[in-house]
Amino acid sequence: MIASSRFFRWISPSLPVLIYPQATCPVPEFIHYLQSILQLHLLALRKSPSELHPAITRDVSLPEPSPGGAVSSLKLPLRLQRCAFSAFESRSALIDANHRKQWRRDHPFGFVAKPTRTAQGGLDLKTWECAIPGKASTLWEGGLFKMKVVFPDEYPTKPPKCKFDPALFHPNVYPSGTVCLSILNEEEDWRPAITIKQILLGIQSLLDDPNPDSPAQADAYNLFKKDRPAYERKVRQVVRENQPN
Repeated sequence: MIASSRFFRWISPSLPVLIYPQATCPVPEFIHYLQSILQLHLLALRKSPSELHPAITRDVSLPEPSPGGAVSSLKLPLRLQRCAFSAFESRSALIDANHRKQWRRDHPFGFVAKPTRTAQGGLDLKTWECAIPGKASTLWEGGLFKMKVVFPDEYPTKPPKCKFDPALFHPNVYPSGTVCLSILNEEEDWRPAITIKQILLGIQSLLDDPNPDSPAQADAYNLFKKDRPAYERKVRQVVRENQPN
């Protein structure tokens, strides 16, 4: 039922715009809508057309059910199929339009976030160089911690991977440098609408407020739980090693 509730948010009132684009396809909106269509596909595999909401059968043509009563596949409207092709071709444009524009317009002081350069000198919109300052009035104040943010091919269905480079001493950072945070986990709190700003601010807060229920680095976790003074000394050392240039 989660899939159907997400679907209905899109079919009213803006569905005609999304299914029947007049000129250009609004990529971010379409991606969200397409996710709902795919989830609906899974729902329809387990239900007969009579069990589905009339609005669904109006806008997505359902074939006859199989002998067992389930729908074997969904046929999307032709215009939606054409829009799908354009949307997936524009994945890099989606990242660029959403994140770079939002970041230039509104980003927190001291943070860095920008696409990397390819060997040919162009922008690699799937791999970003970022830096997170330690929050003021915390043990992490004064440090600037560099990381790479990599957007997978399945973005925004799947979250980007955030990896400190070099790896950071912290209970919720794996030895590889990868951050363990609920908003970066598609099975927990990840949502396609989450921005790069929200991600970096969330990681900044995590630095000074570790989650003991999601340990990712044994040494840091054990010190944090069993020897807080030693943990704090280690954090201060990490801050000294990660000063702004």
